[in-house]
Amino acid sequence: MSINFSEICSYFEEKSTEHEVEIKELVLAREEKKSIFNGISEQGEKAMITMTNFTPDEVLELFSIVEKYLQPSKCGRKPNLCPLDSFVLTLVCLKHYEKFDKLGIQFELKKRATQRTVMSVLKKIKEPLKDAFIKIISKDEQLKKKIYFKYFKEANSCGGVTFQPIRKPSGSRSGNIYFSGEHYSYGLKKETINAPNGLMMMVSKSFPGSTHDYSIFEDNQKVYMEYIMKKSIEEFNMEDNGELYDQFKTYWAMILDKEYIESSKIMRTIVPTKKKKLSTVEKNRNNKIAYDRIIVENYYGRMKTLFKIMYDVFRWELKTYDIVFIVCAALTNFHIMKNPLKKVDGELYKAYIRHWITVGKRKAEKRKKYQQEYLKKKKKRLNNYL
Repeated sequence: MSINFSEICSYFEEKSTEHEVEIKELVLAREEKKSIFNGISEQGEKAMITMTNFTPDEVLELFSIVEKYLQPSKCGRKPNLCPLDSFVLTLVCLKHYEKFDKLGIQFELKKRATQRTVMSVLKKIKEPLKDAFIKIISKDEQLKKKIYFKYFKEANSCGGVTFQPIRKPSGSRSGNIYFSGEHYSYGLKKETINAPNGLMMMVSKSFPGSTHDYSIFEDNQKVYMEYIMKKSIEEFNMEDNGELYDQFKTYWAMILDKEYIESSKIMRTIVPTKKKKLSTVEKNRNNKIAYDRIIVENYYGRMKTLFKIMYDVFRWELKTYDIVFIVCAALTNFHIMKNPLKKVDGELYKAYIRHWITVGKRKAEKRKKYQQEYLKKKKKRLNNYL
């Protein structure tokens, strides 16, 4: 009896192919079952917004911008999640700011894998999101899009400083520079420049909490001067007869708050009048400045509402704060493009500031009481000794 090896080979090839198909189906089924994005999407649009701040379509729109930067390398450790799920996990982390062990339990991941994934994604998506959503909007472009301030049309931007609470740094000397007397807390400061519609266009590096707002402004003055300078022929031909035009004819104005009172001597800035008794005209002018500049506080309120990590005490390493801030700012800009800023955003920001001032005062009173008790006990011990 002759053996037909060709039939035997074809038989086992068919079996092998069927087995491979079964394995692929099992793997796909397993991935689909464990997919974070699919799991949340199945719960509906509201669930995705609750978890990430964005609808499923918006998440996919954002992911399309960063997708190529999140592809795993061919060598090295195999990632625990696919790129889309890693991105969604990072959005959830920024919004809810849970500890990595708690976040990992929710998505059946180990603490270390969760932390490694989030940190890796943040570093990779910082630049593409920044390039996509944090852009300079020229005065010419602002007018074409009908973006301008209500009262001060000669201004092309407004600025402000936001405060981020941090844990008390170790070491009494090094820690003191991070303490803000204004906020009664340890923290970091960042200065931002925003367009008339609220979109953030520029952001400074991080400064310790004790740094005065005007010192931060001076550090970035050259960058701001370059931005507000009139560049195109169209801009020079635009009507401009606003404040400080005679002193700074080749520049647009920038609206700032009372902390920058000296800035108008070196730059074309519109700042409130600061003195004990104001005339009716000065009060009206200050009210108009506050009305136009409120867009900055609205922006900070929106960002801190969207991302708890921007509102709560920053517990991660301080060197990661700049990365986190840029990512959250870019995502906030994207959110504002879909949902314009409202008055309630500014009210929420003021509520956040009041909260941290109250917490800081409570801690200061507790610390003062502890020191008084310590000195009393020390004095008692010395009296007994003598």
